[in-house]
Amino acid sequence: MIYVGVSETKGEDLNVSFYPNPFNETLNVVIPQGRYEISLIDILGRNVRNMSVEGDFQIQRNGLTEGLYLLQIVSKGNLVFSGKVKVQN
Repeated sequence: MIYVGVSETKGEDLNVSFYPNPFNETLNVVIPQGRYEISLIDILGRNVRNMSVEGDFQIQRNGLTEGLYLLQIVSKGNLVFSGKVKVQN
């Protein structure tokens, strides 16, 4: 069986919201206080952005081309959130 597409997974205790989606300049991410490792992955599976945060944060478009990306949030070595974001012109 072959699966195509990106599924969204949220951790039981992690309430994450991000807006606007799609975005063209800045993506705002609202997340509970805590230490997280953030990755933004392009459609080809390349990790294009990494950062460490301790609460709400923003992702600037600088250098990102138009398209679909996967936002992954890791806490204590565990993937706690994965969601699709779209960059548009």
